[in-house]
Parts: sequence; structure tokens; C-alpha cells
Amino acid sequence: MYKGTNNIALQSRDWLASAMIDLMKLKSYDKITIQDLCNHAQLSRQTFYNLFDSKDEVLYFCLQKACAEQFCQLDKSKAMSVKEVINIYIAFLKKNKDFLNVMLQNHLDMIIVTELTNAITLYAEKWVKKDELFPYSVAMLTGALAQLQIYCFQQKRLLSPTVITKLLDGFFNGTLYNMPND
Repeated sequence: MYKGTNNIALQSRDWLASAMIDLMKLKSYDKITIQDLCNHAQLSRQTFYNLFDSKDEVLYFCLQKACAEQFCQLDKSKAMSVKEVINIYIAFLKKNKDFLNVMLQNHLDMIIVTELTNAITLYAEKWVKKDELFPYSVAMLTGALAQLQIYCFQQKRLLSPTVITKLLDGFFNGTLYNMPND
């Protein structure tokens, strides 16, 4: 994926990302060709391959951009409550609901999980203890949030920040399940 700073290349990259989102609303992901993307964005195939290696990479870019736009608030804060972090996450889901739904309908869950993992890992370093369990705790949190998101979209019902906070609090404090303590 293109990482440079050329304004024309950056604009073309955004056009291809927009084209992907538009086309996924019209037909299934597996039916979208590179040529379709290029035609919709009014760019050449050479431009596409200068910026991306594959269609999947365009989706990764779309999610990276969406995460960066929404989660940038986490960068600006030195201290946030769990509820504030969840509010940012819910805002991300609401803002990107249509795109995420289309991705799930096309069975692209793993791309969502991968990018969510990347975003959470970046910001978890601010709040999670950095010990030998850090990667495991990030994996656990990411897995829980990603599966919760997927389930909510399948049920066509986003949970409120209060409910998600209650679920996470119960999960982390051990009160969500009726399991005996040893």
C-alpha cells in the first residue's frame, strides 16, 4: 500500500477507497474487479497498482482511515474512563455502520477483526499494563469487541454505551457469569 506523501497519489487512493465502498453497496465483493474500481474512480489500472496490491488492501485502507478518524480522540487524551473509550467505539460503529454491514454481508469479518486489533493495539498501550501478558490482553479485548460488534450487526441492533460498559465491567470483574470461585 502506498505510504508516500504525494497529494495526487493520496487523492487517488481516497477515490479508489470511495469507489470500493460505493461498489460494495451495489454488488458483492467477490464480483468487484480491479477494473470496476478503476472505472468507478476514473483512474487507470496502473494507478491502482501503484497504490494498492489487491482489493483486500483497499478494504484495509478504508478501515484504517475510519479508525484513525474516530480514534484520534484517544491520542489527545492522557486519561479516559472505560465509558469514554466505549463512547468513541460506539461512535465509530454508528458512523461506519453501512460499510461494516456490507463487509459482514460479504463475509469479510477477518478484515474487520484485523484492523480493529491494529487500532486497539495502538491505543491499548496507553492504558494496559505492559508486561508479558500485554499481547494476550489486547487479543482478548479485541476478540470480545469484534465478536460483539459482529453479533450486534447480525441482530441489527447496536448496544448503548451503558450496556457495553456493563458487559465489559461484568466480564472483567467476573460478575457476568455464575461461576464458582475456587
